[in-house]
Amino acid sequence: MSERLLELIIEYQSHVVGGVRALREKFGVDDILGAVLRGEIPDVGSLDDRHETRFRFHGSGCHLDSDQGEVEFDFGPDGRHDGFDGWRLWIFAQSRPKDYPQFQRLEIVESMLGELVTDDWVIRPGWLPSPQLCYFKDQFSAVH
Repeated sequence: MSERLLELIIEYQSHVVGGVRALREKFGVDDILGAVLRGEIPDVGSLDDRHETRFRFHGSGCHLDSDQGEVEFDFGPDGRHDGFDGWRLWIFAQSRPKDYPQFQRLEIVESMLGELVTDDWVIRPGWLPSPQLCYFKDQFSAVH
């Protein structure tokens, strides 16, 4: 089942990347979180005219909701957005129950994510502003 969790993580990250790309294109900024904090981007809105993809910024993160699923992500250091934790993966899995029926319980996602950390696939470097986030070890590069 850990292979299935890896697939979930990769799909979650893909949705985050697509959302960040759309936010950058819509608002013409690279530093999304900085632009939000400076008031250059609204806290709540839509990425399209039909309001099919909605966003809501909070703290150091963003919530995206569309017919493709729901992603909750936090920005990491230097604008990184590839971090994840059990709760964020679980939210995504809950928005896609037919695709991820085995991950509808938070305890299962967190337990399996812990196994990926133990098996050295995933690391928890404790980076600010979101020290709880995990990253794939092969995507790790020292930031601080």
